[in-house]
Amino acid sequence: MLFSEYINLLKAHFCKSISNEELCGILFDSVIVPLDLRNKRGEPFLLDKATISKVMNNRQNVPQKIRDNIYEPAVLSGIVGYFDDNIVSELVPKRDDLCFQMMELLRVDRMLSPQHLAEFQMLATPSSIGAFLAEVFAYVVMADVHADRTPAPEHTAAAVAGEKSSHPELVLRGVHEGRLSDSGVIESLLSRPGLSFATQRDKVIALFKEAMDLHPIKASTPFSFSIYSPVKIGEDEQELLKEVAEHLGLVLPADFFELGDLESDHFPTVVLGGAEMHGSPEAKEKYRAIHDILEMLAEIAKASPFMDGFKKARCLALAVENEGTGFDEDVRVQIALPKESILSFEDILELDEAVLEYMAYGCDFDGIFGIKRGADFLAYESSCRKDRPMKLSPQRLPGFLGGKDPDFGDVIPTLFDFDMVEREFDWQIEVEFDEIMQHTAVAFPELVLLKDDLVEVEYTIRSKHMADIISGSIRIEKGF
Repeated sequence: MLFSEYINLLKAHFCKSISNEELCGILFDSVIVPLDLRNKRGEPFLLDKATISKVMNNRQNVPQKIRDNIYEPAVLSGIVGYFDDNIVSELVPKRDDLCFQMMELLRVDRMLSPQHLAEFQMLATPSSIGAFLAEVFAYVVMADVHADRTPAPEHTAAAVAGEKSSHPELVLRGVHEGRLSDSGVIESLLSRPGLSFATQRDKVIALFKEAMDLHPIKASTPFSFSIYSPVKIGEDEQELLKEVAEHLGLVLPADFFELGDLESDHFPTVVLGGAEMHGSPEAKEKYRAIHDILEMLAEIAKASPFMDGFKKARCLALAVENEGTGFDEDVRVQIALPKESILSFEDILELDEAVLEYMAYGCDFDGIFGIKRGADFLAYESSCRKDRPMKLSPQRLPGFLGGKDPDFGDVIPTLFDFDMVEREFDWQIEVEFDEIMQHTAVAFPELVLLKDDLVEVEYTIRSKHMADIISGSIRIEKGF
């Protein structure tokens, strides 16, 4: 299914007439706005009429800037609500027709895996149409107009013979920049989104600039006549912010620490205080902006031991692809890594306690070590049966309040969804997948952590529907 087909079908079910440019603009804003995407001149990213015309005529793919960001967490977290508010609200009441017609287009798309098709089918109801349209939108954004998406011949002798002999074919793949790769690529762990120095620096600069643009008007009457007390920023916080700003090459305006008419119903407090505030909207906004900077700096300081402990760590993202014509289940993948190359659980436990504590209780573990869904593979959770017991690691316990277990030897291994077994010359990592549909790839649950480079990784794969044990190796390249 192509983007142009999606647009034309959606337009046919709108209550009012809408142009291609207008509908495309609404849809692309679900990606552009949350990420504040901009062009090379620093202006808001917009698609011109000529580009939209080429996309609608299948002469070019959806612009790469949209394709690269469609699966960003900030987009995915709000896209269903966005569709409910901006798309579903504009549709004709009889929405089951739209679901049926869109599923008909998806069923004849030979590029769509059976598992992905089944996921769409579960959402294709009027009650969940916002989620359904958002999921299909993400799929067609990534569609390649140059690929052959015509239906495969059905009920021919060859097709029938193929159905009778359907079988899974599993192979280990690398994952690089959100796509499958024939080779694995080693990267620095700290280059991951959210961990790199450049990313953190840009976030802090953006927060400073937000606060620098706010200039609340000073109170017209002296604070001494107020029944409240003035809110001010503590001297220590001021010195910290000045030092950080200077380090970042920022010149703070003279009124940077002025909070206008902001007052508190308690004694004078610093920005980190929790008393109720009174004052103009801009004064409250300035308070919030400075508070956000201090919170970000506190988070960076908290993560500092972790960053230092893992500064030399490398990582490898892997996936299993089922290239066959039949689904498989109870898949067990084993990879062997030399002891001098792998960063084992034992190696991790030798790090400072502050590193282990942050890793176990303080960080976004899945955000740092997990492998999120990509353009041509699914996240690990998609292969797990619904009745599969959840690993009760500290961070994943509902309502976890931060009670510390001093025995990190018990805690650290529970953070990962794979097992690690020491042998004489190497470590063996074992990952289990409950089921993998045909023509589908599924990522490992977490990154494989390394302390040195590799040339290749040997693996074996066993499963319920394969009579033989598959043995192979994957070439490893250096990506930094």
